[in-house]
Amino acid sequence: MMAQAGPLRARTTPTASAGDGALQSLIEARKYPEAETILRGRLTAHEAAGTMDTAAAAGDRETLAFLLTMTKRAEEAEPLIRAAARTRERLGDDRLTGRSLNRLASVLFERRRHVEAETAARRAIDLLAAPGPADDRLVAAWGNLGRILEARDRLPDAIDAYDRGIAAGRRMPGEGDEVIAALQSLRADAEATLSAYRERTTVQRRKVAAAAETTAPDSIETARELYLLSLLLARQGEIDKATTTAEEAYAIQARTLGRDHADTRASLYQLATMLRREAEAGAATAAAPDEPVAALPAETDADIRRLIDRGMFVRAETVVRARIDGRAAGARSAAAATDKELLANILYLTGRADTAEKLMRDAVAIRERLGEPKAHSAALRRLALVLSARGEYDRAEALARRAIELVEPLDGETRSLSAAWGTLGEILAGQRRRPEASAAMQKAIDHAKAALGDEDPFVLEEYNGFALNLEEMGDVAGAETIYRRNLDLLVRIRGRGSLDTARTLALLSSNLDRQDKALEAEVRLRQAITIRERHLGTTNPDTLRSLGNLVGLLTKEGKYDEARALQTRVIARRSTLPERNYEEGIADLGRMGAILAKEGKHDDAIAYQRRALALALDTLDPGHPYIAIASTALARSIARQDPASDEYVDLMRKAVARARGERTRVLSAADVSGANAGERATAAALSDNDWSDRSGAGVFALALTLYANHATAVRGEEAKLRAEAFRIAQDSTSSAATRALAGIVAREALGDTPLGRLVRRQQDLAQDIRDLNQSLGKAMIGATDTAATTRDRIGVLGRELGAIEERLRRTYPDYARLAVPQSLSEEEVRRRLRPGEALLLVTEGELYDFTFVVTAEAAGWNAVPRLQSYLRGTIEAFRCEVDPKTCSGIWTASPLFDRRYAWDLYRFLVQPHEALLKDVKTLYVTTSGPLADLPFAAFITAEPQGEDTDAALAATPWLADRFAIVNLPSVESLRIGRQRPEKRGAPPLIGYGAPLLAEAGGKRAATAGLSPQADPAGPALADPARLRALPSLPGTEVELNAMAQALGADTAAIHLGAEATERAVRTNDRLRHARIVAFATHGVLPGEIEGFAEPGLIFTPPGRATYADDGILTAAEAAGLDLSAEWVILSACNTGTTEGPGGGDALSGLARSFLYAGADALLASRWRVGDKVTAALTVETLVNARQDPAGGKAAALQSAMRAIRTGKRDDGSAVEGWTSDWAHPAAWAPFTLIATED
Repeated sequence: MMAQAGPLRARTTPTASAGDGALQSLIEARKYPEAETILRGRLTAHEAAGTMDTAAAAGDRETLAFLLTMTKRAEEAEPLIRAAARTRERLGDDRLTGRSLNRLASVLFERRRHVEAETAARRAIDLLAAPGPADDRLVAAWGNLGRILEARDRLPDAIDAYDRGIAAGRRMPGEGDEVIAALQSLRADAEATLSAYRERTTVQRRKVAAAAETTAPDSIETARELYLLSLLLARQGEIDKATTTAEEAYAIQARTLGRDHADTRASLYQLATMLRREAEAGAATAAAPDEPVAALPAETDADIRRLIDRGMFVRAETVVRARIDGRAAGARSAAAATDKELLANILYLTGRADTAEKLMRDAVAIRERLGEPKAHSAALRRLALVLSARGEYDRAEALARRAIELVEPLDGETRSLSAAWGTLGEILAGQRRRPEASAAMQKAIDHAKAALGDEDPFVLEEYNGFALNLEEMGDVAGAETIYRRNLDLLVRIRGRGSLDTARTLALLSSNLDRQDKALEAEVRLRQAITIRERHLGTTNPDTLRSLGNLVGLLTKEGKYDEARALQTRVIARRSTLPERNYEEGIADLGRMGAILAKEGKHDDAIAYQRRALALALDTLDPGHPYIAIASTALARSIARQDPASDEYVDLMRKAVARARGERTRVLSAADVSGANAGERATAAALSDNDWSDRSGAGVFALALTLYANHATAVRGEEAKLRAEAFRIAQDSTSSAATRALAGIVAREALGDTPLGRLVRRQQDLAQDIRDLNQSLGKAMIGATDTAATTRDRIGVLGRELGAIEERLRRTYPDYARLAVPQSLSEEEVRRRLRPGEALLLVTEGELYDFTFVVTAEAAGWNAVPRLQSYLRGTIEAFRCEVDPKTCSGIWTASPLFDRRYAWDLYRFLVQPHEALLKDVKTLYVTTSGPLADLPFAAFITAEPQGEDTDAALAATPWLADRFAIVNLPSVESLRIGRQRPEKRGAPPLIGYGAPLLAEAGGKRAATAGLSPQADPAGPALADPARLRALPSLPGTEVELNAMAQALGADTAAIHLGAEATERAVRTNDRLRHARIVAFATHGVLPGEIEGFAEPGLIFTPPGRATYADDGILTAAEAAGLDLSAEWVILSACNTGTTEGPGGGDALSGLARSFLYAGADALLASRWRVGDKVTAALTVETLVNARQDPAGGKAAALQSAMRAIRTGKRDDGSAVEGWTSDWAHPAAWAPFTLIATED
């Protein structure tokens, strides 16, 4: 495209005041510095005189802005011209306001803020085109708009703007004016550019056709040509065609290359860019008014339903009420029932369920008297939904079931039966009886398919409801699969512009946002908004809801200007609606407050947030999540403005109490109404995802930060706030991990008794239900029979689980309290600690990382600002140093250990507590999030001096020398273990390793492409053939034999090669009696094998995969073992790492599972280690523990680490096979002790 011309100017150069010839002469002579000096002097005088809001001051500001623009200082000019425009507008001079806005458009154009420039130019044109004397600045304004549109690649619109400017100029005296000539030149250039693009587009269309013919219509080559075609179409302003073409390219690339491929992402980005441009164009232009309501027919029932679908509730209500008033009082006809149903539906949709209930009851009574089962069933369904909206679930469920009974016997009414089952599913889902809701929704789908086929939009909407419920059950990926399949079908059946397509796009967007796939989430939501605005209008509640969701996405992406402008439009549009939806109104105020807070406009933010909280407290139930959201948002803003304020601390205390109550209700399924024992138990088993996704889960992290903020400002409150924060820090780490650990606490409290074994069965059933649930979503698309079998199996397990829980409630009333994670106070922790012991808790707050230390005598805390410490980057660099396989991005491992990273971690996390830790020998460490993956033993306790050399490394003081370290699964788990009776005749060791795999290689889980096999009876199975392709591990045989020799164990207890199978592990009765159980094999992390969301250990693969043995012992299967071992050794790589990138739990899946199975302690490796050093370190640890059992396991590991690092034991004897490279932390620091006491 040709270079853009400079700002278009009318014939008259701006002046500060009429008749000021001297200043005018300076400007015309381009003596800008002298003119600027005069103008700044005038403005200073205006400020001193208090006349800044006069026309003269506005003229001086505008002229100074002009000079600044001419001298390439547009950034300085912008606030001046904005102030001038505001003054002109206040004074009521539309024409001068228009001139100021036109100059503002030029300034914004120079600053490349084209969206705002377009808005200003269009507003200027509106004002300058008003009736009155001709103004040549109108021509300049059209020219400015044309240049802006050209810069935004909207060439047809730009040409139209130039044409309008030329036409306006010709209506004025002086047709040969230079401004008109400039517009004609710009128009010619734009036309030439557009013609060139059209020619290139024709050529590109041929390339698309050729690629489709020579390769395939859905080939990568065709997709690439489609992508290039979309770029050309966008340049010509053909946005609809461009987006359709880009969508085609994206769909092909997503199928063939995957959604994360660079080319696929490029197409998605192009699609997002075009949709943003389209939205910006709509925002800049005066929005076309929605179709006049009176112009739409409203005579038949179908007409009224059409009005309701478009959100025109006032018009629809007026017509229906008129029809009701025109009937005789007490009319009991079918038509009267229809009117009542229509009016009730309008009231229900506009938040007036109380009034709707009476109307629907009247309609139900009429339908029942008339004896029409189908109509009676439909009325019952509608009444059930009204009652459900009011929280009357028991009555709603009864009515929905009655609606099913009415139409079940009828022939040919499968669609009505489908609708009835769908209503029941929606009601059950509202009670969090999700598996039962899933079963009802499946029946709705089955009946709908029987009536309408698999691809009818009605059927697809039932699938959408099923997917939404599935998403709330935690299977977000399974729900995404269903949404995408529905979207593909709807596009083919109804086209890209249907309302059914818009709803599915909106659901998919929400799902993607939940998975942090921000770009595609924005694309899908913008597509939904475009469709809804086109069909429903800009003020329809569904349209406004989608726009509000887009505001949320933009705010998360940091696009505050765009988010604020959009939210302002949403609030303005919603204010025109006759009905008030309180929840939406609260959300609007909250979103605007959040945007303003992000922009640092705290006074304005607080004003909006106070209004949101007041409205929530006035209109919503006390437990409504919007109250918690509004409270925490307001607290955050007040804390930023006034750190010493008590108000935000009080707000947070209430929010924390509310969040704790919510967590207890969710995790215990106490909020599940109308369910039997089995359904309630199933809901509780699936509740971890429910809790972690709720708004209350983020309250704890914010509370930590705000409490620290207040403690800094008000020192007298610090001890009280620290004690509260210590418990909140424990709450903030509550997750699937701590939920499982709470189960361990409860089981240990019961001991090895019949009741304890009953608890074990309860926990196993809950895990089985969670595993089956994860396989349900994809089965709905590809294997409906399997899905039905899985649902039935969940139901069977849920009933057994419910019976067990009912028995537990009767026999052991305190069990329910124990089974939900409990936080401990500082005093409770002190009582559990012994002299010389301390607890270090590390967790994440909002913007800070927090450390808490509790000893038997005192406590302390410290907050580390993330931006100041760059802790995440330091962690990544440190991990790269000790495990080069984890290096990525900017991090590369040093030839020698770079000590500064280990020192920084000590400095940030431990050093602030040195005064408390001076007499401590044993340190219990509890961590979460990205911090959970840190080997604290390798921290350095003194600032490194000089170069990183072998000698310097040998002289380095390590935290492992300072403390014997125990990784504690959770604070609550400290000393939960019970004393076990001494084992007589128990095997000292049972070990498994050296599985039969491929050729020898390093100990690395080469899991790329390890696809699962489907098992209709349950979760996915591993593919044995692919497991056999992994490198074999002959060194593990040496490792296990060395352990056996050191411990005096029978070599028959070591299972190698063909004996090292998953089945052998799971069926070995002697395992429960062994003192030490060791596994030396490959480890896999969650997601390394497709379909496996948990870690596991790899054994010799079977000939054929079965549920009993597929070659991988997963974490869930490990939890099913029955152990009483003093030690479990996991020397496979990855067995001590956290779950997934960065980790979210304080304990790895495998480690947690073996504790759950009954082990006292685990020795697990965090990264890949050589076989010889692994054997040496594990043997040293076990020998130390055997020789000095009173010294504790942590001290045994501490001595072993020191021996491996130095080559000398504490008694001065040499470590056999020691080499100098063992001094590197990569050799001695990978193993971690995980236990609940030492």
